[in-house]
Amino acid sequence: MIANKNNQPEQRLEDIIGQSADTSLHDMFLIDLEGDPIYITYQQYRHATQIGLKNDQHNTPCFVTEQGGCPPNLFGPVLTKVLPCNIAAACPLAGINKDELKPGYIVDLRMLEFTRLNSPFHKVKAAQNQPINPPTAHHKRQPISLKELQKVKEEIGEIPQNNLYVISWADLTAEHGPFRPDYYQINFISAEQLLKLKIKQPEINPQVSDYLSSYFTHAGVQLGTINPLSMPIVAEDALKDSIEQGADIMTEGLFCYVINLNSFNNE
Repeated sequence: MIANKNNQPEQRLEDIIGQSADTSLHDMFLIDLEGDPIYITYQQYRHATQIGLKNDQHNTPCFVTEQGGCPPNLFGPVLTKVLPCNIAAACPLAGINKDELKPGYIVDLRMLEFTRLNSPFHKVKAAQNQPINPPTAHHKRQPISLKELQKVKEEIGEIPQNNLYVISWADLTAEHGPFRPDYYQINFISAEQLLKLKIKQPEINPQVSDYLSSYFTHAGVQLGTINPLSMPIVAEDALKDSIEQGADIMTEGLFCYVINLNSFNNE
């Protein structure tokens, strides 16, 4: 193991993943505004400040308009900006100091999870006569005021800080569907907290970093998935030999998320 700037021993990324394989597929690589990858575990973002929650006891989505609806700039995108007007109208959970919330970026891991399931290595289970409910059964229409749209247009510019809001399923063990209104929560990681995680980064395989740099940072790709354990990248002959020998070249279920905030610098 190598040491970080504080001379503290660093863990290898492979060791962290091996400790909790069940939740590692919900870990993420966050490429910050400077283009540096930060590995954030499921436990780290789920234990960050919880500002929103929707379940049987709570109906607190945090980000709302003055009329109580969903802000037009946050409804739809998987990754987008949290603007000053969103912070001003926010109604976080009781006990949260609203002054601590800052403009930043928000990612909806619920939607990104469905992208990960497109992997050709993922084993799909056939549905057992499960009806598909149309989205209109659970979503009410809401008017969007011209005032709200004007605020978004005025504030949609650069947000220079790595403040991150994460939406995730409240229950990871449930079988989720695009038309089921499953419970969720919102956690906030400030730019200062992200910097601490960045300083205490685990040792990441250089080929993983090169992959993230080539296929996400430089390409401007905003979102995706990666299996860190499928590295290192091997030559074509070695890969062919592995496949012919029946090697499991991809560790099933360990496709963690990639969120690229640096992509907003290409605007």
